Amino acid sequence: MPARSCALLNVLHLLHLRFPQIPPPPPPYSTPLKQSLSKSNTFLISLSSGTLSGSISSLVCAPLDIVKTRLQIAGTLPTIQEGVIGTLKNIVKKDGPRGLFRGLAPTLVTVPTFWGFYFPIYEEFKFFYSPYFGGPGMGDGAVCHVFSAVSAGMVADFVTNPMWVVRTRMQTETLHLLVNNENRRAMSMIETTKSLYSTHGPSVFWRGLTASFLGLSHVAIQFPVYEKMKVWLPTVLHPERGEEEPVDWLLASAASKVTACLLTYPHEVIRSR
Repeated sequence: MPARSCALLNVLHLLHLRFPQIPPPPPPYSTPLKQSLSKSNTFLISLSSGTLSGSISSLVCAPLDIVKTRLQIAGTLPTIQEGVIGTLKNIVKKDGPRGLFRGLAPTLVTVPTFWGFYFPIYEEFKFFYSPYFGGPGMGDGAVCHVFSAVSAGMVADFVTNPMWVVRTRMQTETLHLLVNNENRRAMSMIETTKSLYSTHGPSVFWRGLTASFLGLSHVAIQFPVYEKMKVWLPTVLHPERGEEEPVDWLLASAASKVTACLLTYPHEVIRSR
């Protein structure tokens, strides 16, 4: 063998010893059966978690939610200028305690449906985008979370927008009756849906969709912040264990939600009006 060939082989051998090949990462699931079962379980867990959490939050926060919606549109009605306490008092005075839960039926349909769609789709988009932002198994970067959050939000917004339209109309109907001095019973969910359809046609149920898409900046901020905080908090609160606990998820959820609300709240006002 020529001397040059031997020298080249020696160099390659030394390089191989100095920089050994890194074995490829193991697949996330060892067998097709385990992969199918694991993905199925993840989907069901995300679906049930989103639906259940949406239902609980809707029930607990219903009075504050209707107050928020009325305050958001108050600027378009000069005769209605109230704060949170004044709005609560007027709702109870006009409609009784039941008025605080006005529009709860469409809320219990809309919010759980939205989050039931959102969370499993969000997880699927994280898996889909991960090869483009760090390779398989590396989908924990902020860019991956932003793209996944926005993509899942677009799908969930498009599917549930008709429900949001009906819900907002029901929540604000009593306010319009008060301004117009109309003394009649507020419409039910089915009556509101029929009225919107007969008056404006089917396109009304996707009114405000553009504002909803613009408002996806909310989840584009919330979820990356949440994903980072739920990893960072255990290292601060209980570094000796270093594992995520429910209190970490709670604090991360609250902090990320407040951050996103402060930065993107104007779109909520635009959407309601």
